[in-house]
Amino acid sequence: MTNYMKVAVKCVSEVNRRPHMRVWKENFFLLLIFLFSVGYAAFLSSLPIDVFKDRINYLRYASSSLKTLRLYYESGLFVVLSNEPLWLCINGFLSLFIKPETVVRILILSSSFFVSWHILRNNKEYFFWIVFFLFMPQVIKNHIVHLRQGVAISFFLAGWYGSGQIRKWFFIGSTPFIHASFAFVLALLCVSACLKQLPLAADIRNLILLCYAVLISLSLSWLGRLLGARQASEYVFSATHVSGLGFIFWSIVFMVMLFEGRHYLRQYSFEVSGLLFYLASYWLIPVTARIFESMLLLILVAGLRLGGWQRIIFLLSIAAIFFIQYGLRIHLPWLGFGVSLG
Repeated sequence: MTNYMKVAVKCVSEVNRRPHMRVWKENFFLLLIFLFSVGYAAFLSSLPIDVFKDRINYLRYASSSLKTLRLYYESGLFVVLSNEPLWLCINGFLSLFIKPETVVRILILSSSFFVSWHILRNNKEYFFWIVFFLFMPQVIKNHIVHLRQGVAISFFLAGWYGSGQIRKWFFIGSTPFIHASFAFVLALLCVSACLKQLPLAADIRNLILLCYAVLISLSLSWLGRLLGARQASEYVFSATHVSGLGFIFWSIVFMVMLFEGRHYLRQYSFEVSGLLFYLASYWLIPVTARIFESMLLLILVAGLRLGGWQRIIFLLSIAAIFFIQYGLRIHLPWLGFGVSLG
């Protein structure tokens, strides 16, 4: 060991021994996380307002949400609750004071900041990998394309990492009223929590979750029409334009999680359930990818807690997904997130 390495080891040991040094180290990491989250949010919210997909719809939300909410109310309470009323209320409230373009920027700024802040603050030991995850196409698009989903994810993480039960379930329980995909995320959370309490083998739990995923996939269209949700007419409820690339990579991730063992599968049952749900419904209905993306950051964090060769394969798989996805997007307008205005 060189002299420089000995000095470094001695400094780290000194920091761990002295309480005030540990406090300084903790505060430094919090400041670093805060500054990164501010920069991440500022960058995303400063991008052009009109070049991204679906942006016209979000500008419409920002200008006419209260009117839309009134129309849903005239159709009945179930229709109101099935069409993301909290999202409409947030947009409607902001539109009372600021113009639609600013409403959109505030939603991008706030959701991207809080997602980054919560996930980094509670997983400081994986700072650099989580920063990498935050720029994955399936993550970053929730703050520049699917804004409603990004806001819902920020609420969910606020509850997931919340300190009190009331706060936790207030934020988690509000998410389906911002983005409808979270109704199925919450159902999956309940199913996985119940299965976790039963003395079942891992393969039996996975079989039950597999059946649940297939059942939900086949009934989504019917449920949407029953409740009067707008998604029943907006989304295609059939497996079209599915390349299979995502299925291959996420199957690898699922397999290495299975090899990690029973304790890991029980500890991260919700995250593993989300991954299994996505794989089980991949060839049946592509819209369930939105449910998977709502849970993606938690699944990625669970992957970081793998050990040995499983963790190496997980990280290599995620890095491969990252670079292949951006490689396929390199010639598209705004890396595939935007539209051509020419």
